[in-house]
Amino acid sequence: MPDDTLLTDEELAAIEARADAATPGVGFSQSWTWGDAVFVAYARTDIPRLVAEVRRLRETVRWLRGALREIDDMLDLGAALRGAGRDE
Repeated sequence: MPDDTLLTDEELAAIEARADAATPGVGFSQSWTWGDAVFVAYARTDIPRLVAEVRRLRETVRWLRGALREIDDMLDLGAALRGAGRDE
């Protein structure tokens, strides 16, 4: 189960450092480095945390888009009401 607490900048940096230390494209038939072993060992916790963070951010973006649509609708209504007052 992913941890729903926000990832800190330090946690993101640590995950990035582990990914950077791993050999790109390493396969089971190749020799692993210590960085590869650490990356694989942490993947079980890093990946669910990253997925949870992406989902949280996507939900935030959805909410913000909805809020912006509501604000835009209110501004359109305000402009229409101001325009209607000029016709009188």
